[in-house]
This record gives sequence, C-alpha cells and structure tokens, in this order.
Amino acid sequence: MEALTKIEPLSYAVDPLLRAVFAHVNDLSAAMSRTLNPGMTWDGGRLPTVLELGVVIALGAAMLSLAIVRFSKTD
Repeated sequence: MEALTKIEPLSYAVDPLLRAVFAHVNDLSAAMSRTLNPGMTWDGGRLPTVLELGVVIALGAAMLSLAIVRFSKTD
C-alpha cells in the first residue's frame, strides 16, 4: 500500500493540505500529530512541501500534454 501512495498524485496534493490543517491544531501532542499526519516520505525522510507541489504540477502538466496530443488528432 505504501508503494501505491508514492505513485498516486493525489497523495502529494493532500499532504500539504494536512500540514496546513495540523499547523493550526495546538491541542495535540507531537506524537499524536505524527500519528495522524505522517506525511509523504521517501527513504524515511519527509518530503518538503515545495517538492510535493512540484510533483503535482509536473504530473498535471504531463497529463494535460498527453490529453492535448490525444484529443487534437483528427481521424
């Protein structure tokens, strides 16, 4: 399951949103916050938000380019 979340683009978009929400929750302990919001990790390290958003933008641009090519063909 962990491998599937690494290739799912939506996971990279949801994690920054979770960070923003949990940044404003003060009543949770650090351990509870890590449990509820583990974040996206590669090789044990948590990804920076900028990298996560970069992955979302790159995958979105690739899919948009593919769609433009596929739908612009005339049969």
